[in-house]
Amino acid sequence: MPPVPFDLEEIFGPDYLHFHADYLTDAQAEADVEEICSRLAVTEGRLLDAPCGTGRLAHRLALLGYDVVGVDRCEAFIEMGRSQAHGLAAATLDVGDLRNLEVQGPFDAVVCWFNSFGYFDDATNRSILDRFSHLLGPGGQLLIDTLHHDGVVHSLEAGGTTAVVERGPDVLIDRSQFNPLLGRLETARRVLRDGQVRRSNYFVRLPTLVEWTTWLEAAGFSEVAFSDRDGAEVQMETVELVIDARV
Repeated sequence: MPPVPFDLEEIFGPDYLHFHADYLTDAQAEADVEEICSRLAVTEGRLLDAPCGTGRLAHRLALLGYDVVGVDRCEAFIEMGRSQAHGLAAATLDVGDLRNLEVQGPFDAVVCWFNSFGYFDDATNRSILDRFSHLLGPGGQLLIDTLHHDGVVHSLEAGGTTAVVERGPDVLIDRSQFNPLLGRLETARRVLRDGQVRRSNYFVRLPTLVEWTTWLEAAGFSEVAFSDRDGAEVQMETVELVIDARV
């Protein structure tokens, strides 16, 4: 099975917010922030939200009293987030790439939410963890919301899985397969929108729990814990995984 490319500009272009609108609601953002706060070891201090998208979580965390910096490579997302900022409690949002984070630490915590890790080769993915570690102060915390390798593989149908999202007359179709040689979920996407058809590809690396522990410890994290989105122990069928690592 040859590896698929990652069409970064297309995947995180205008179609992204359009087809995720039913999920990226205010109610979901509030629920995500509540979960993040329940896991954070600090109730105040500096937080890095990377990547932050439009700042849906960063601004809400700032309103709770955290000093939040949000970084995302998509300039349109950052501009949208800045336009939605209200008052002095808003987060600081900047354009930046996870592969070359130029923000100044130290931070008390780094939050990488909504399945935002694993879009590059292993060396690059691991270098991002190294950078997160270096940006954290002593005792700093990293929270990653991602997909669980075993749960995803366990849930996939033979030959792959197809997901369809409809927004009025517009349709997004994702055809996903797991590449066991590279340990990643690879997806071919087709979008039918405004009378046009667009095709693109993307993937997400899904390390096993053993690989996660190895990568994080090599990056300088001394404590690594895993749970599902409800905070319970990870099971074979767990699909969504939260990683809590401390330096």
